[in-house]
Amino acid sequence: MKKVMMATALMTGLNATSYADSYAQNHANVTFELKDKSLATQICVIAAEQGLRAARLFAKTENADYNTLALTVKCNGYSLAKFSRRYAELRASKDAVSNEYPLAPVALVAERSNPASKLCIDAVIFGETVAREKHGINDDHITCNERPLKKFVASFAKRDIIVSESN
Repeated sequence: MKKVMMATALMTGLNATSYADSYAQNHANVTFELKDKSLATQICVIAAEQGLRAARLFAKTENADYNTLALTVKCNGYSLAKFSRRYAELRASKDAVSNEYPLAPVALVAERSNPASKLCIDAVIFGETVAREKHGINDDHITCNERPLKKFVASFAKRDIIVSESN
């Protein structure tokens, strides 16, 4: 399996130590290997491997401002969004091969402490029926992150979940 090496120079500049871009377009076996554990390196790798939504969630778990990171971090000379798009096809091909490439755990954080937010988190962990019984909510119009509850739960079906307390 080919490995792509990543390194950071500064928080605002990420420089690759290898040929990540050409390999991502031509080889489905590209993986990323962190050269350091800086926030910039981690968010670039997550954006490439899992997409911008995962990068945003990761930034939140690290108490970092995603919007600032998206404007300042460069991944192999590209903005975070463009870097993620460059690897979207790679992510899609990995999803097709699926379990050979397990995804990193996702951290779920309830922004609010209201029953509907707790229902959303519990529905992902325990299933919708159990969560609805636990919270006594039968409303069919619950939305989680602006998505219907069923779609929200389905989006995490093949993911490991980490539940974090809100700030």
